[in-house]
Amino acid sequence: GRALLLAGLMISAGVMAAPVPPACGFDSTTKECSTKYGSGASDSGVRSTAYGANANAWGSDSVAIGTNSSTGGHSSIAIGSESSVNNHGVAIGFKAKAMADRSIATGDNSNASGYNSVALGANAVAKKDNEVNIGIWSDDKSKQTGLRTLSGLSDGVNPDEAVNMKQFDSAITAVNNYTDTGINKVLSSGSATARDAFAIGNDATVTGYMSTAIGVKANASTASTATGDNASASGMNSTATGMSANATGNGSVATGVGVHATGNGSIATGANAYATGDGSIATGNMSIATGINSVALGANAVARKDNEVNIGIWKTFPGGYSPTPTGTRTLSGLSDGINPDEAVNKGQLDT
Repeated sequence: GRALLLAGLMISAGVMAAPVPPACGFDSTTKECSTKYGSGASDSGVRSTAYGANANAWGSDSVAIGTNSSTGGHSSIAIGSESSVNNHGVAIGFKAKAMADRSIATGDNSNASGYNSVALGANAVAKKDNEVNIGIWSDDKSKQTGLRTLSGLSDGVNPDEAVNMKQFDSAITAVNNYTDTGINKVLSSGSATARDAFAIGNDATVTGYMSTAIGVKANASTASTATGDNASASGMNSTATGMSANATGNGSVATGVGVHATGNGSIATGANAYATGDGSIATGNMSIATGINSVALGANAVARKDNEVNIGIWKTFPGGYSPTPTGTRTLSGLSDGINPDEAVNKGQLDT
């Protein structure tokens, strides 16, 4: 009687009493066991709760709180104006949406569309299944426009745990130390006694400045480069490349296994090629150019005379050759000779 009298007094005084929640439980008088409050609010789901204008708690055991909030699935929670959620999801924030099953969107305009995904923070978007995203996306959710810092992170221990910056820095330092130590071990196995010089390899030596020796027992002098086991570039500004390549002439180049370029400015290319004359060129396996400014072109070719070009075939051996050639080569693609010092071709001879 007192309760009815009190309710009557409140109504007569112009004060609306708060809604009395329906009975729920053993011997309850309400079957649905649901609660709704607000203009247009709907709680069609069993044991659901809807608070706010046009709030809709459609799924069973769901909660929709906020203007136009909506729960479209079972056991879901939508809190915030225009928030919406699907089965077993949670959406908290203005226009927060958790539309995939078991997804969570927390923050204004956050969106979790991947299964079991989490979008954490305003404008965060988690599109992939099992994804956690804390980034900042554009309003239309088409692209990520910003990042967030995750702080307060403890050291990761297990393989699937995130690491923090302290661990990352320690790892980088360890890698750098390991790399530096490895390089130092390699460098220390060689000997470089001049400035701007590098010796890499067991017993590699550099005696001249701005020189490099790479390889076991490789040796380089002033401004020279020797690359290959037992390679030697002893001439100034010389280059020796290949096992046992030897460039002793100043400005000489020796390329190949067992190659020798001993003349100043000479070039020897090909296994066991020799260019001993100054300015000579020997190109081809076992080719030999002994004359000054001579050219031996082709395997086993020999140019003995100064200013000679020889394309013949000789019986050669390392550093030596037979007294006479054993074969010849054809020189083709020759244009008509015009000047007195130019070669003529067969076509000119026939006419």
